[in-house]
Amino acid sequence: MQNVLGRIGDWVLGWILSILLILLPTSFYFQFVITQPAEVKLIIKNSHVYDKIASSFIDQMTSQIKSSPESNELPLNDPRIAEIFKTSISPSDTQKYTEITIDSIYALLDGKSSGVAGVIDYSSNKNAIIEQLGNYSGERLNTLPKCTYAQMRQISEQYNTFNTPCIPIGSSVGQLTDQLKAELRTSQTPLAKDSLVIKDTALGKFITERSQKYQTYYSLAKKAFWVNLALAVLVLAGYIYRHRRRKQQAIYGIMLKNAITLAFLASISLFLFSKNPSNSMLGQNAFGKDVVLPIGYGFVSKFAHIEYTIGAIYLVLAIVAWILFKKIKKPVSGPK
Repeated sequence: MQNVLGRIGDWVLGWILSILLILLPTSFYFQFVITQPAEVKLIIKNSHVYDKIASSFIDQMTSQIKSSPESNELPLNDPRIAEIFKTSISPSDTQKYTEITIDSIYALLDGKSSGVAGVIDYSSNKNAIIEQLGNYSGERLNTLPKCTYAQMRQISEQYNTFNTPCIPIGSSVGQLTDQLKAELRTSQTPLAKDSLVIKDTALGKFITERSQKYQTYYSLAKKAFWVNLALAVLVLAGYIYRHRRRKQQAIYGIMLKNAITLAFLASISLFLFSKNPSNSMLGQNAFGKDVVLPIGYGFVSKFAHIEYTIGAIYLVLAIVAWILFKKIKKPVSGPK
């Protein structure tokens, strides 16, 4: 009976040790990657998606303009106007805005602020858009004739410089372009603002409302690796003690098994999050393919690299244990 209980105890101890060894890359990933804003920013930057994010941001901004009362002022189906918006925010601007948001979120998680306190100042982008739209409207108006009295009766009071067939009587090109710029600056669109307060966005509100819970998870993640490592060393010491008569064999077996397991898990994760859209559901739409998939692949690649590295360490320990076992097992020849 005692032998049976001993075998069960050995199996449980080995099972716990295997779990701790397999979780070691995950705890390392959380402590030294996920909880480090510099690492997160670097992964996103190396994913080369900032030009795609800028396009998505502009698409969202233009959709808001379409749905506003002043939408008739901006016919976004006009290729020239669409191009103005597409080129208004550079990838470097988007990177700056993204990193401000990341820093604000981590400041909240670290307890340095009571909310997501970052502010994105896009006044220079806004002013550039308004000026380019004004210049384009002026170019168009300069090609139009003066309105006749008959045309004046037909033109709605809601006419704009982009769809009017003529220049209204009593108006000049300069007056009309200045009027357009003033209306854009007071419209119910992002063009009426100079900055975006992150805490007022959906993301900011979502994180702030759950900040207490996230701060707890964050503080645990920041020390996850050392806790995991300490437990693994403690259990490993007990495991070696239980197998002290054949400790080299025990270390060799447990380390080799976990090295193979980590290599397998890393390979599977890379396959599932491959940049090839056919290998992932994230690649089934344009945004997922161009933005979400590359960023996700960047994070998974980092995790897989950690798994491969720690797996290689386990393999080295297994080889060392095997060599020591062979030396001990080799019989020593006696005196002749």
